[in-house]
Amino acid sequence: MDFNLDKLIKGWVIIGPYFLFLTLFLHIYHAYQINKNEKLALKNKNISTTIKHQQLKNQINPHFLFNNISVLTSLIEENPIKAIHFSESLASIYQYILKQDKHDTIPLKQDLGFINQYITLLKYRFENAINFHTKIEYSNKYHLPTMALQQVIENVVKHNQISSEKPITISITTEDNYLVISNNCNSKNKGNYLEKTGIKNLTERYSYLTDSKIDITHTLTEYRIKLPLLTLAV
Repeated sequence: MDFNLDKLIKGWVIIGPYFLFLTLFLHIYHAYQINKNEKLALKNKNISTTIKHQQLKNQINPHFLFNNISVLTSLIEENPIKAIHFSESLASIYQYILKQDKHDTIPLKQDLGFINQYITLLKYRFENAINFHTKIEYSNKYHLPTMALQQVIENVVKHNQISSEKPITISITTEDNYLVISNNCNSKNKGNYLEKTGIKNLTERYSYLTDSKIDITHTLTEYRIKLPLLTLAV
């Protein structure tokens, strides 16, 4: 059989471009599929992260409401008039909490305004056995995770004995790019505050918003927690 080089070359000239085009198309399609799968994986990861973050936020409201309904029940038996004022304050605060639920962060100044309301609520329960001191350098650029400060204060109240014989003083200050909350300790039981559910929840929520970490110092006489102040990009 004769080998016709000219025919082979002509055939390759005709077929070659189609072959190269097909090869190029397959490479492009393969790269597209890889990119598409990577984007889908990233999207699913972001969705998962968003869902997890929302689940952490959703743990706050029922916990807050349950604790204060228990307090209200006790006040109704002990002091009905005080119970009425407490329920009015609780309703106002919970309405605010529901409005903020859609936000991941809140301006520091706004959160401190809310905390003043929360302190009033605690005063109905503990009267002069709980005291607050604040020394804050305000800045409109600073934010906190929604309900972060309230979670810290609630944690202090939950895990300490508070009475006229064992009063608690909570101080709130700023230090560099941190909000510092400290209190004397009348602990109900031994253990690390960091292991408590509220602070664990807050630590996880921070991990979705910043690389900065919560810093906790706990001695026999003092508990101190530093919350990173968030600066949001404009």
